[in-house]
Amino acid sequence: MCGFAGFIDYSLSSDQLMLHRMNARLKHRGPDTSDEYFSQNHYYQIGLGHHRLAILDISQQGKQPYCFQDWLLVFNGEIYNFRAIRHELSTLGYKFESDTDTEVLIKAFDCWGTRALPQLRGMFAFVLYNQRTHTLYMARDRAGTKPLYIYQQGKVLLFASELKAFHEYPTFQKKINVSALACFFQYGYILAPDTIFENTFKINAGEIRTFDLFTKTQQVSEYWNPEQFAIVSPDNLGEEELLTQIESTLQTACQYRMVSDVPVGIFLSGGYDSSLVGQLLAPKHTDIQAFSIGFEEKLFDESVYASKIAQHIGIRHRVCVCTEKEAQAILPTLPYIYDEPFGDSSAIPCILLSRFAGASIKVALSADGGDEVFGGYNKYLYSQKIHQVCAYFPQKIRQIVAQWLLLFPYSSHKIDKLLAILQSDNRHTSIMKLISQNQTERQVRQWVQGHFFLSQNIFETHPQNAIDGFNNMLLLDYKSYLTDNIMVKVDRATMSVGLEAREPLLDHQLVELLTKIPSNIKVQHHTSKYLLKKITHQYLPIELMNRPKKGFSIPLSQWLRGSFKAMVEDYINQDTLNKHQLLNTTQILRHKQAFMKGQITNPNNLWNTLQFQLWYEMWMK
Repeated sequence: MCGFAGFIDYSLSSDQLMLHRMNARLKHRGPDTSDEYFSQNHYYQIGLGHHRLAILDISQQGKQPYCFQDWLLVFNGEIYNFRAIRHELSTLGYKFESDTDTEVLIKAFDCWGTRALPQLRGMFAFVLYNQRTHTLYMARDRAGTKPLYIYQQGKVLLFASELKAFHEYPTFQKKINVSALACFFQYGYILAPDTIFENTFKINAGEIRTFDLFTKTQQVSEYWNPEQFAIVSPDNLGEEELLTQIESTLQTACQYRMVSDVPVGIFLSGGYDSSLVGQLLAPKHTDIQAFSIGFEEKLFDESVYASKIAQHIGIRHRVCVCTEKEAQAILPTLPYIYDEPFGDSSAIPCILLSRFAGASIKVALSADGGDEVFGGYNKYLYSQKIHQVCAYFPQKIRQIVAQWLLLFPYSSHKIDKLLAILQSDNRHTSIMKLISQNQTERQVRQWVQGHFFLSQNIFETHPQNAIDGFNNMLLLDYKSYLTDNIMVKVDRATMSVGLEAREPLLDHQLVELLTKIPSNIKVQHHTSKYLLKKITHQYLPIELMNRPKKGFSIPLSQWLRGSFKAMVEDYINQDTLNKHQLLNTTQILRHKQAFMKGQITNPNNLWNTLQFQLWYEMWMK
């Protein structure tokens, strides 16, 4: 795992010091070694900077930027099947000097060009430069596990693993994208390809961009999309055959992610996903360590269950307790770690757990994605029920009720969501969008000042081509919430301490298999995540696993009214809100007062406002 930054400058006004400053911002992602490449010709300057976290072949042979013939590569991630690809390349005459996936990646591109991408099984973001053809390639893995940002303005193209590197480039313009800000308040995160800044974008998951540096043109293409597998069901497999196939694919995915020359551990929550991953690994990796987060507040603490599961599996287990005092200390660091407004409050325990585990290991398996690919969130079943109820009422009746609701100038969050559902024609997508958001469109327009568009994001543009409505909802979450929230949270938290997180449940072969399976197989007898639970119960007692789902959450309301209150008062007041005039001061202060009095129970709007205010104070000076 690593971090990289660089630029293409057609004005020929950059220098190596600018590159060094950009690269230095990313040292936390790769504290082991660092190097830079700077070159100039008659047409442009190019800078490539890299910080390495040495996982495979920890010698200097894996140092980047990596050079082979006309190619230079900066790469963040892991290619788990690199040895199989290396063997194939060896039969074609390629020689290898290291045991790194970096060398395999650059030679795979030399051999096959962009046709190498479908062969890669792993997580990655990379920039690859060909000095002879003056071509630049940028690509990101299928799930968007690894980040890649670009900034294009005038004669400059910047790229980096994190936005903070751009702030070191002198001509980077920090102009806020108000539509992206509105998206943040609507969902709690910013959907790709947008970022908080104008002219600054995320490379989409499963995407490759090819830049012709002579003609200053680029081509954008998608090399993988889970939707292409969503319309084909498996070949009449019975349940037992299907379970065997899923378990075998998952077992392979787990074993691939154990390939490392440094110690590997696992994040163990005590839920189905991480418990199954731990169980599949334990027989062959008896020295693996499990790390869990606990809370002083028993309502949020699942560490006791994680301890019982670790004991049953037979692996070493360590627990870190997230106290209110520790959370208070982490709070001011969030805008630096995430470097754009980010509203997932579980980032706090995720950072603390990463610090705790990172003191002992350099690689941790994290079982994210199980809910999105196996169908685990309660909202999937809830949205189906809403869809069925709405179907009983004719369109005219729904419109009459909607018109009546519009007469209320101030309405509750639930009424606003009901109004949007009644007015929508596309029932499954609209319900899923509304359940997933923090604020409805009407609420966002009361919260954010100025003119903005609620962009035609994945919720509006997503084709309805899944085999059923339930699977379509899973695809929506996979391509939005999973990529732009969960993966961002885990990547920044772990990499802030130089810890690599690997995601076996997001292995693309597993995703391709599960995407094809109809919902009546994924959910049976009102049991969500039926297939994963069925496999887990073969190994772990049902009485140990069968309990209400808590999720990775914190006592946010309690902390906002407690130890976080002073910071809320310091950053959410008339002076600080009026400073940028981006938000509706009157609306927010009224909301804050009602929340502190207990008249409003949902803490998300106040929390998101605090996160934006902290971010603005740090990055917009």
